[in-house]
Amino acid sequence: MPYLSSQVNAVRDYYNPNESFDFLMDFAGMRVKPNTVEITGTFQAIADSTANPLVPPPPTVSIFMDPVCGIDACFQSITVSFNDRNVETINNYPRLVKMKKSATKSPYMLAGEASQVAAFRCSDSSQTSINVNVPSRKFSVNLSNCLNLNSGLSYSKTGQIKVSVILSQVKDVLWGADMNEFFFYQLSNLQLNYKTELDNTNPTEIIVNSILKQNLNTTNANLIMLLPQPTGKISASMIKTTSLNSYTYNSLLMEKPKKVSRVELQLNDSLNNVVSYPLESEQEILEQFLDSYGDKKSNVCKVSALVRDYNFGIGYSFTKALQNQKASMKIESDLDTPFTIYMVYETAMTL
Repeated sequence: MPYLSSQVNAVRDYYNPNESFDFLMDFAGMRVKPNTVEITGTFQAIADSTANPLVPPPPTVSIFMDPVCGIDACFQSITVSFNDRNVETINNYPRLVKMKKSATKSPYMLAGEASQVAAFRCSDSSQTSINVNVPSRKFSVNLSNCLNLNSGLSYSKTGQIKVSVILSQVKDVLWGADMNEFFFYQLSNLQLNYKTELDNTNPTEIIVNSILKQNLNTTNANLIMLLPQPTGKISASMIKTTSLNSYTYNSLLMEKPKKVSRVELQLNDSLNNVVSYPLESEQEILEQFLDSYGDKKSNVCKVSALVRDYNFGIGYSFTKALQNQKASMKIESDLDTPFTIYMVYETAMTL
């Protein structure tokens, strides 16, 4: 079955940082085949020589993309809507992709699989050096949202599907020693492609993700969470707050506070008793994070990486989804600088 394509609702020659656009999926009488929804287009990094004419950059400068997230770093927010409601909004979408790929793709897979290479992913930052003011590069990337995490989206249940995208600010995409306010990126020739198959009347289950950002400022942090929908997985990653909004540092690092000694998830059960899930070492915390994504064999999170304090995550998965529950996550560490933590909640819905 060939791909169907949706154009941007208001086609422009170029799409710049912080701009937004929509796609409309119309597949009457059919259903979308799972794991086939992708965005294709072209990417170009540009130096604004008119703003800084005295310092023209060489074609290759010390500017990079995150090697695990790749082109997904450009998509700050993705919202999926149908039946006159927003079904999923993922703000900080690149953070979700970085966590998922880190937990499920080895460096060999990032560098060797055609689908990963097409999304500008690779095994380390040195391979993502950005060429400036050269012809644009084509990309193709499968979306890590409910459009692909499902058993088949049926038109009889969804009708037309609207996909809304907000592009990331420059410093969330490009970073490095030579990066400054005179560099930016542009996307062009954008399309949303997907395959369809014959519809059926079977129930459709979709996985919906959301992200909550909080501050981590104390050595004994207690993060309060409310789980209004059935939540089957909670995962988290962190970064020094000073690393955000910087041209020099990669804003998608999964950094680790100094000496994380304990993480404890606390829930109230049906009888309002407190149930605790403690993790007592950095190695145990990381293993549980990998378990929550279901694949410990293929990942970039290694014990050796813990020493360098990056590629660190926290995760819990549950055999029975949690719903209408208050929860808290306690993190004990020797925190010596403020961190920002991104909490990812995974929910199953049936249409």
